[in-house]
Amino acid sequence: MNLTQRQIVKFIKSAINGEKTNINEQINWKSIIDISREHKIEALVYSAISNEIKGTIPKDLLNLWKKEVFMSGITQQRHMKEVESILSEFNKANIDVLALKGLVIRDLYPTPTLRTMSDADVVVKEEDLEKSIELILSRGYSEIERSPSHFVYYKSGCLPVELHWNLADEHFFKQISKFEEDMWPNIQSVNIGESIANEMSLEDLAIFQCIHMAKHLVYRGFGIRHLIDFALLVNKRGNEVHWINLLDRCKKYGIYKFVLQVMLTCNVLFDMSIPSEIEFVVNEDKSYLDEFIRDVFESGVHGKQDFVSSVASEFAYTADKDGGKNESSFKRYMRFLFPKVETMSDTYNYAKKHKVLHPVAWGHHLVRGVFNKDYSLKEKIKFTTDTVSVSQKRNDLINYLEL
Repeated sequence: MNLTQRQIVKFIKSAINGEKTNINEQINWKSIIDISREHKIEALVYSAISNEIKGTIPKDLLNLWKKEVFMSGITQQRHMKEVESILSEFNKANIDVLALKGLVIRDLYPTPTLRTMSDADVVVKEEDLEKSIELILSRGYSEIERSPSHFVYYKSGCLPVELHWNLADEHFFKQISKFEEDMWPNIQSVNIGESIANEMSLEDLAIFQCIHMAKHLVYRGFGIRHLIDFALLVNKRGNEVHWINLLDRCKKYGIYKFVLQVMLTCNVLFDMSIPSEIEFVVNEDKSYLDEFIRDVFESGVHGKQDFVSSVASEFAYTADKDGGKNESSFKRYMRFLFPKVETMSDTYNYAKKHKVLHPVAWGHHLVRGVFNKDYSLKEKIKFTTDTVSVSQKRNDLINYLEL
């Protein structure tokens, strides 16, 4: 970790304990704020800054930060009111709803609004899906996205609602459907504000948090907020979890080594207590700790913080390796620079019609990339020089974690 990242970790440790902190060293406040934004923890970090330290922050940065935190709190409160209202409608329609992610994690934070959400994730039974869609549409929402596992709905002035009917994504983990089968019999009732929904058992929630992180890691990466969620769950309610059983189940689901890495990282970064019955197995291998932490910081909350890291992550991801299609990062990089002409856009139709023009199309493709205004010259140079090495490091990490 660099200096700014270490300082952010200090602020986080204080914040999740509801404390203020002083740091008696030079602080690059713009970098602190930028990284906090990228990981969606700006309100959390701000909550740990003492009045004494605030006096050292440039006034323009402090006022903007303060305004963003205030508006974030208002947005989160409004979001929860809307979610409560939606859940009440589901209850009236006798639709069972499973609440996910921030909706159930936020109460572990010193102040729930510090756990910001960009949407609301809910799961309904497949037989209730059409009725659920009609209910959401009747509230003025419009469908903006549709995937094989969820639909996304948006209404002006509100955060999106993601409607799921399953959790399984076997594209990333072949055994994930087994988790879903084990999870459903253990769901329990929970209060979401003034409404009622269902939530996973504590053990299932801990496992699902790790499954969610692991899925993002192999695809593009995940940010530090996910680790904070897990650390708070373990510190505040970990004594209610049968950890030996949890690890046995994680072996079954294919995320055993990943869970150990998450626990070790949370212990090192946030002083999360490692349950005594599994302390030895968690601490026995620290060889990839620094690389794991580096990857988390570079990923941002949705794995899109850094252009080079984002592209390198896609090169490192080999979802089809069990099917014999494992490729090196270098081969994937070269295929990106020199793709099959048949897969290129209509701009290159001249090369599709005349094979002799394939090299011209590749040159055309590279020139367009050089002059692409979406990325800075610095990003383009870094892409050229760093992509393969960053990708190989991620690939090594993913292989080590057996994902």
